[in-house]
Parts: sequence; C-alpha cells; structure tokens
Amino acid sequence: MSGFQKLLLFLAAVIGGYLFSMVALYPLAVSLSGGHDMNGGIAMGMAFTIAPVVAIVCGLVALAWAARRGKAGEGREEK
Repeated sequence: MSGFQKLLLFLAAVIGGYLFSMVALYPLAVSLSGGHDMNGGIAMGMAFTIAPVVAIVCGLVALAWAARRGKAGEGREEK
C-alpha cells in the first residue's frame, strides 16, 4: 500500500468516525443526560471534543488494520 493510499484510508476513516460520532453517539449522549439539549451544550461538546477523538482513533485503527492486512499478504505471489 502506497503512502497516498494510506493517507486516503486515514482521511476516510477520520471522516467516517466523525460522522458516526455525530449521528450515532450524539443521540445516545442526549438520552443519557436526560433527553434535553436545550442550549446545545451537549452538541458542542460532542462536535468539538468527543467526535474528533473518536475520529482520530478510527483513523489510527484503520491504518493499523491496513498494515496488518498488508503484512499477511506479503508472502503471496500475484499472478
């Protein structure tokens, strides 16, 4: 896997992780806090602190998965 492909994989995983956080984890956080986000505090906390951390973790996991997958296929010959 080339460096450019790794960069694209990382960016795709970061974007996917951020969207997952905002779409799936935000409603969970609102329901855990009592069901009301009247002033947007939970949304801002999710958008500026929790979602970026989840996004970076998703990006790093994707890179680790790709590296492990690449090492597993090194012994095979392509035809």
